[in-house]
Amino acid sequence: EVNAGALLSEKKEDGTEVGTYPLSEMEVDANGVYHKKIGGLTPGKYTVTEIKEEAEGYTLKTTYKVGEKETKEAEVKDGKTVTVNITNTYTEKPGKLVITKTVNGNVTEEALKNVKFTVTGPEEYSKEFTLAAMKQEDGSYRKELNNLKAGEYTVSEENADVEHYVRTTTYTVGGNESEGSVTVIRDTETDLNITNTYEEEVTPKGTLTITKTIEGYTPTEDDLNRIKVTVKDADNKTVYSGTLKDMQNEDGTLSKTLTDLELGTYTVTETDADIDGYERTTTYNVNETETNKVEVEENTPANVEIHNSYRHKEGVLEFTKTFVGEVPEGVTDKI
Repeated sequence: EVNAGALLSEKKEDGTEVGTYPLSEMEVDANGVYHKKIGGLTPGKYTVTEIKEEAEGYTLKTTYKVGEKETKEAEVKDGKTVTVNITNTYTEKPGKLVITKTVNGNVTEEALKNVKFTVTGPEEYSKEFTLAAMKQEDGSYRKELNNLKAGEYTVSEENADVEHYVRTTTYTVGGNESEGSVTVIRDTETDLNITNTYEEEVTPKGTLTITKTIEGYTPTEDDLNRIKVTVKDADNKTVYSGTLKDMQNEDGTLSKTLTDLELGTYTVTETDADIDGYERTTTYNVNETETNKVEVEENTPANVEIHNSYRHKEGVLEFTKTFVGEVPEGVTDKI
């Protein structure tokens, strides 16, 4: 880059200014080299100085050479041409990228131990680091990347998901959301914030109501405390076990509602329901179907009815007849 507003100022040895020449008025050859030939000079020593402003975002080094000697003084002799070569070397000032990380939600450091970041940019730039490497003494997360060439950079995050949590990630540059891309500017600090918000997954749950009815017998307190109802899930894990006493309501009816159940198939069974002197018939009913298996679904309450019917066992009466003494003829025919 060339500062088109630069001036060349030429002075005599005694400090008298010979002239000032804007760069824009100088001739440029095919190689992009600027030339200015000044004639009619009195022999003597002259000083050539470039007056310029540095280009923003660059450092500038200017060298002057006369022949092989590094100097800005040129001695003009009769009939001779002396050349002063002025070279401007511009070096881009590096930029800085500061990455901060914010974590919202009830997640542990252990759950985030594998989080990794990759930064890519101009000239195949690539840098990787972990979340742990960003941690500061105050508990915040920060990473400075220095001496970066100006240009577009992309910051990506890996392994940030946490089981049983929903993650939302936002990238912000200067208060504006981005997709993880950021422009690094020469001699400037650019800030990128990555915010991860974790919310616990809401697992759908269901309810199951068990209703118990008894016909032909009135259970005693002992019966209520003995007869048990058990509910198991599809993995044969017991999710509920209780007696009829546990199911007894204030009005004497028997029922139990189970909430926050995982969705799936459940099996309901009753045990220790026999009563001495009675025959028992037990039926299970789910949606008018005789079964003890019930499907618990989201937003649809499930119901199981258990009905016990008791009937007295039938008895047998056996009697004997004995005759004492001689039995008159024909008596047995009349009995």
